[in-house]
Amino acid sequence: MDSPFNTTFKPSWWLNNCHLQTIYPTLFMKRYPVPLREERFELSDGDYIDGVWTDKSSGPIVILLHGLQGSANSHYINSLMHTIHHETNWQALALNLRGCGQDKQRSFRQYHSGDTEDIRFILHLIKQRFPTQPIAMVGYSLGGNLLLKLLGELKQNRLCQTAVAISPPFDLASTAQNIQKGLGKVYQKIFLDDIKSSLIKKYPHHYNTEKLQKKLHDLQTLEDLDHQFTAPMHGYDSIYEYYQDCSSIGYLNSIKVPTLVMIAKDDPIVNYNYLPKPESISNNVTLEIHEKGGHVGFISGGILNHHLWMNQRIMSHLAHYLPLCIHEETE
Repeated sequence: MDSPFNTTFKPSWWLNNCHLQTIYPTLFMKRYPVPLREERFELSDGDYIDGVWTDKSSGPIVILLHGLQGSANSHYINSLMHTIHHETNWQALALNLRGCGQDKQRSFRQYHSGDTEDIRFILHLIKQRFPTQPIAMVGYSLGGNLLLKLLGELKQNRLCQTAVAISPPFDLASTAQNIQKGLGKVYQKIFLDDIKSSLIKKYPHHYNTEKLQKKLHDLQTLEDLDHQFTAPMHGYDSIYEYYQDCSSIGYLNSIKVPTLVMIAKDDPIVNYNYLPKPESISNNVTLEIHEKGGHVGFISGGILNHHLWMNQRIMSHLAHYLPLCIHEETE
């Protein structure tokens, strides 16, 4: 399916551990200067999503979706934006999912693992602006689940030509339970504390902050959050209905565009012990399973020359489906 590329990931010898692969890039990976321009997308319900474009005005478009409590500034977004800008003629657009921008939201609604409505709206808008340009999408973690669900919903609609999902949680219920075990509790606390802080800071002035703080204080797990907030906030009768409807595993068989899904068996956040059965995956989907890599890690190389190997894999896949003109100032 893809261009020739060595798809065997070899982790850095000094990061040969799933937790190091997961944590190191978040804390220490270099951020690159990339010429960007901001755009605020006004949504039909009166709220908004902020995005940042690489500073090009034409060429194929790659839309990037971050993970849970990430943003357009996340290290993996920044790194791929830098690569796309300096090595291709493509445009890249990184979206801050609803509630992940810098300003307060206008409505009490948060992004979630299956909220494809906002992304679909922006995808249609971009296609109207650039009707002749092919569009690709890359999603990480929660953004990967969101992307796979969207592709399954679009079916034959050719709004998107190809896609890549990195470390997506196929089964949300399994992931919510897995992160409550062992060292997963550490990741859960980091996510939960950040979500609580974000909800207090970014949601509308007219909402009862004292009532919100009390409700948030009682949350001990991400499962609690989904039960008390996510599911009812978005019209689901129960957490079980939310998990069933929004888990990407139910949409994989309907995907009609070439899609690469890359995961690591040692992912400390997502439980990949139970993978989708082959008959439940479309022939258009390539499921690439690596022994190591952590969660959105995949760092290779030595101490002085380490890099995000997943960027090479992503670019190899995208270059097979998007017209590629190498930038003259390749770095």
